[in-house]
Amino acid sequence: MNRPVLFALVSGLAIALASASPALAQDQRREIHYADLDLSNVSGADALINRIRQNARVYCGEHPGPMMWSEYRYVESCRRETELQDLDAVGDANVRARYEQRYGYGSATAALQ
Repeated sequence: MNRPVLFALVSGLAIALASASPALAQDQRREIHYADLDLSNVSGADALINRIRQNARVYCGEHPGPMMWSEYRYVESCRRETELQDLDAVGDANVRARYEQRYGYGSATAALQ
């Protein structure tokens, strides 16, 4: 099999898997435990934010290595939306403020622009 055909097959498979992963991810339960953290201080808020971000990466199918632009945009949009939903679920003003300080967005509207 020559290289262009092999590349096209591999690319097609990667796109198919990328489009299948959101459906699979939506079936997963996303729980983030934070009872062990003191959310009133920066280190506790940062620890929770790191857990939220890691959870979003797994949930949205982020992976190391090159991604097609459309896949990257989907993963980024999913990740931001998931992070914001998790922040809303926590409902802690200190954590939200720290998140906005670190990443510069904190509302769904700002994140999706």
